[in-house]
Amino acid sequence: VLLVLLLGGAARSMELTSLTTMGFADLPPELAGSGTTLATMVQQMTVSLGIAVAALTLHFSASGNANGRLSQADFRVTFCIMATLAAASVVTFASLPQDAGSAVSGAVVPREQRKTA
Repeated sequence: VLLVLLLGGAARSMELTSLTTMGFADLPPELAGSGTTLATMVQQMTVSLGIAVAALTLHFSASGNANGRLSQADFRVTFCIMATLAAASVVTFASLPQDAGSAVSGAVVPREQRKTA
């Protein structure tokens, strides 16, 4: 269990670091301050929204039980729904141009392979 938690935490940390870096990579320096403010606000709002959706899903799942109490199955349903919502973000990442973030990675993408958004 500890190994799974460790690997999950490390993967999440790397993901959030890379997403934050990508968010600022293509901003001009004069917009970096505003970009930081906006990104922080959006991140806090999405965390709050995620917690609210998970709580509502858990509540509606439990309300279908005969006794109205939470069960293991209610948590499974909630985890599956939340995982599906998180996986849906892949669509957004797939639509990024191939050279997105190249300013911080140093990678050079040949012009013919670049995809414009």
